[in-house]
Amino acid sequence: APHRIRVTGIPLIPAFENLPGQQQARKNLGLAANPTILITGGQCGIGVTAALQQLLDDKHHRYQLLVTEGSHAADNEKLQQLAHNYPDRCRLFGWRSDMRDLFCAADIVVGKPGGLTVSETLACGKPFIATCCLGGQEMHNVNFLEKNNAGRYVELAQLSTVINELFTDAKRMETMNSCAQKLGRAHAARSIVVELEKLLGLTKFKKFHVANLWE
Repeated sequence: APHRIRVTGIPLIPAFENLPGQQQARKNLGLAANPTILITGGQCGIGVTAALQQLLDDKHHRYQLLVTEGSHAADNEKLQQLAHNYPDRCRLFGWRSDMRDLFCAADIVVGKPGGLTVSETLACGKPFIATCCLGGQEMHNVNFLEKNNAGRYVELAQLSTVINELFTDAKRMETMNSCAQKLGRAHAARSIVVELEKLLGLTKFKKFHVANLWE
């Protein structure tokens, strides 16, 4: 029944409740102030190399590209070669337990629209561009992003064209950022604990910050 449902969002690690500004995030990662794109393909690394190469070849912008290659990506060697060839524009990151600074440093996030990736992107108020979709829940995620003007699906061949249009349309980019921020649920974990307290009628947890639950 509707009255028994609470929409909290996917619980994220406590770091997402205290977000750095974009400049601070870039400083934390040792990055420049250029237009910045985060490319993430999950553990499968789907389409990451092709997306990276296309954006490196773009003549309109000298993008700063952050890539999470994943520990099982099939084309890690190709990614490492591109990073070697473009040391001032491409930064590779292996598996990370905390993606907060990468999301906050980026202007746009590109990748596979998994639930956690999309949730973390929105929590940081960034537009999400999906270049591949496995259907099912991922398609629902894409539809949700497009319906709420916080992202979209594009064919990989059109990626650089779409991103160039966004970077040359400041008003549209601002609108997408605003929509993403409204959808983000950085405090989802805390909301879940509050709902559990209500459900169980407990008060003893109120003395503790929700971060204690992660210890």
